[in-house]
Amino acid sequence: MTLFFHYWTLISLSIGIITAPYWPKMPQVEWSLICVVLLLLSRTMPRLRWGCGLYIACLTILVHGYAVNQQMKVLFQSGRDITITAKVDSLFTQISHGFEGTLVLRSINGQNVTRFFQPKIRFIAPTALFIGDVIHTQIRLKPILGRFNQVGYDQEAHYFSENILATATMSGTRFRLEQFGSFKQRLITRVQQQTEGLPSQALILALSFGIKNHIDALTWQALKNSGLSHLMAISGLHIGIAFGVGWGLGTLLLRISFAMYRAPYLLGMICALTYAWLAGMTLPTQRALVMCVIYSMLLMTGWRLTASYKWLVTLCVVLLFNPFSTLSSGFWLSFVAVGVIFLFISRQPVQSSFKPWYKLTSLISVQVWIFVGMMPLSLVWFYGVSSVSPLYNLVFVPLFSIVIVPLILIALMTSSAASISTTIWKGVDWLLIWVHEAISAAHFGWFAVASIYIPAVVVLLMVIIIWPLLTPLFRLWCGALLSGYWLFSSVKQDSQWRVDVLDVGHGLAVLIQQGERAYLYDTGTAWLSGGFAQDVITPLMHKRGIKYLDGLVLSHLDFDHAGGREFIEHYWQPPLRLASQTLPGYQTCAQGVKWRWHRLELEAFWPPNRVDRAYNAHSCVLRISDGRFSILLAGDISALGEWLMIRQPNLASDIVIVPHHGSRTSSSQGFVRKVDAKLAIASLEKDGRWGLPDQKVVNRYLENGAIWFDTGSSGQITLDFYSNYWLAKQLRETHGQSWYRQMLRNRVE
Repeated sequence: MTLFFHYWTLISLSIGIITAPYWPKMPQVEWSLICVVLLLLSRTMPRLRWGCGLYIACLTILVHGYAVNQQMKVLFQSGRDITITAKVDSLFTQISHGFEGTLVLRSINGQNVTRFFQPKIRFIAPTALFIGDVIHTQIRLKPILGRFNQVGYDQEAHYFSENILATATMSGTRFRLEQFGSFKQRLITRVQQQTEGLPSQALILALSFGIKNHIDALTWQALKNSGLSHLMAISGLHIGIAFGVGWGLGTLLLRISFAMYRAPYLLGMICALTYAWLAGMTLPTQRALVMCVIYSMLLMTGWRLTASYKWLVTLCVVLLFNPFSTLSSGFWLSFVAVGVIFLFISRQPVQSSFKPWYKLTSLISVQVWIFVGMMPLSLVWFYGVSSVSPLYNLVFVPLFSIVIVPLILIALMTSSAASISTTIWKGVDWLLIWVHEAISAAHFGWFAVASIYIPAVVVLLMVIIIWPLLTPLFRLWCGALLSGYWLFSSVKQDSQWRVDVLDVGHGLAVLIQQGERAYLYDTGTAWLSGGFAQDVITPLMHKRGIKYLDGLVLSHLDFDHAGGREFIEHYWQPPLRLASQTLPGYQTCAQGVKWRWHRLELEAFWPPNRVDRAYNAHSCVLRISDGRFSILLAGDISALGEWLMIRQPNLASDIVIVPHHGSRTSSSQGFVRKVDAKLAIASLEKDGRWGLPDQKVVNRYLENGAIWFDTGSSGQITLDFYSNYWLAKQLRETHGQSWYRQMLRNRVE
């Protein structure tokens, strides 16, 4: 009974903390007194003891929530324009308009901030800053306003899991820098110099320090296809190897003198802690460190705990210190992977065999278990699965564990001896080149799965894993539930066609879908390691079960509209491509061009003719209609173009994608009246540097009877068209009301 009580306490504590980010509101800190009273009463009232886990969970959330709330007050109480003294807390990486990294604020407007309430911000600096430096400058604060789509990177959740509460830029000319030159920064600089010119430098930096922003998009795609992307994150595997290296060194000292009987534990923890520190103490490294501590304590004390109990203790310790880490995908990937391995070990017969075939079959079996166990997460987050993952992991995990990572550790330890470390880095580079060539052939192994099938597949996988533990009656119930889900999915009414206006900031990307086929109007922007075409459009198409991109239409060639053109052309290979600019392989999008795509009719209203270089004024304006409902895609057309275009008939539409992101250079009064839309949608960046939308433009649409949506406030906007009606859904209205999002965006809970 005592063991069951301990398990229940750990499980209830974990569940209580994991659900916290999804609470509708953060309770006031005064509720923590009730939690404390209940904990004290549970010492004398046995029935209350069963709630100890929940009491501790609530107390943890309330304390951390209060700390975050106080940090927000400290940060914004003096307004947006403040003078700060701050310490550089991360590497600053180069972006298109400066260098970006994390600061910890020590004082605001000359007032020192208590250490527990020192807020972290993401800062864009005019020059590179280094870890440990202290800066004195004037900044302008900005709330965290992440883009919000059904798929892709969630900046708000990621920043909150890292305790980053705002972004900032320099607002004045005063800038004083105190350079202290931390050991970590000197080591990173030294390694960058020693690996300069090596083809695999980006992978070396990722494996050594967790710096992954230099890895290009194609390499990331190859790593995902092969199922090896987890190797690029310094996680339990790497920390375990570092612990093993320290353990080995300690064992050598123990053989010299028995007085050093604790050397293996101490050196193992020192090596593991050092490697985790170099990686920036990410969530997987925190989990691995806790596991190393528990393992060392058990060995020193002689206690015996089951694998599941160790896993639960580790989970609870990480959650107690960082309760909002559950918003990070790294948290789930790390703990689920270790849980699957522990489950595999617990089901193995109690025997030892040193025969090679037995070890080989065990390695193959554990890879299959990990593949099946991690498949639900892969389906939920990436809408697909790598069928070749077990094979690649079977080959490359041992290679990284036995050769590559130990070589990296040796190179780091000998980095002051340039001749030795440079030779080792060249050897690591040669191995990583071979790895890169091998994973480049894994593109055929990725299978996309539509979201409609994912719940049933996930449940089916979970049933398969625990099938031996189920009773015959429960197996029958599982079969009935799965059959019911498939039946419900088959009879569920789907829209005849759908339009998604994606949240791509200051840019445009509109996906038009009919069943398994789609058209794309503009692609959004791109950057060094990816773009919206890779990170949002393609995953969304996989999620929706879209197999064919029948057409790509580019309004014009500005980078915020066509930055992902090359990726879309290469990955989806659309047979029909249209643009208002002369491009190889593209047909003309100009006034009068008209064609049918299944039940939809598409007609171009602008420009009059194709041009050699399409600017805003030459945007391809497209109207899509099913005969009853219609939508007008207006690109970045200018007021002059609108004036000429509105002389054409049939321009009225139910929905309009507002020209030029709601700028005052477009959406003239005549255009708004001629289109006469019931819904106006602007694709824009909230609180962006362009100050869009222009309020006069918004009022113009509202006065004409239209409803106004914009992606900066609404996130992704989805339009479903049925035979007799259409529906518009704002993603932030349905999935974006969490208390922490309101705190970050609006500075209120």
